Amino acid sequence: MLGRIIVAVYFLPQYYKGELSTAYAFLENRFGSKTRSFSSVVFLFTRTAADGVRLFATAIPLKLLLDISYPAAIIIIAVITLLYTITGGVKGVIWVDVIQMFIYLGGAAIAGIYLLNNFLPDGIDSVIAAAEPASKLSIFNWGFEDGFAGFFAKPYTVLGGILGGAFLSMASHGTDQL
Repeated sequence: MLGRIIVAVYFLPQYYKGELSTAYAFLENRFGSKTRSFSSVVFLFTRTAADGVRLFATAIPLKLLLDISYPAAIIIIAVITLLYTITGGVKGVIWVDVIQMFIYLGGAAIAGIYLLNNFLPDGIDSVIAAAEPASKLSIFNWGFEDGFAGFFAKPYTVLGGILGGAFLSMASHGTDQL
């Protein structure tokens, strides 16, 4: 949330002034054309790689279910995606995202219930009994139990999550074109 607030306070006012058309224009005004060019190239490469991973990950179950090759599975997914995007526009894309969210959440809930009921002798009680001695039920790890020096030795702390999340949000919401 912190990173998004920083983007909203510092980047968005520049867009509303009408002086900038993209995040890259802001970077060019602030840091120069080399920074703009570099961030544009990084965005294009990382976005292409990320989309490629998503497409291939989706093609794996389709290949296994239909017993077809990976290129055929990728083409099927691309054609279906192209069709619902062309026919439904942004509205179609949003509805597909909504359906996917319910499939993911429903699948996770069904898998969790199935695992608890079929593979664990006491259900949720066996999970709690195994997790409690290992301190796996602690929601917040502040990291200061071992003093200030111990704080930096622990990788997963609330402060680390806030700072890391802020930089991640600023990178994803403040410096790429999406």
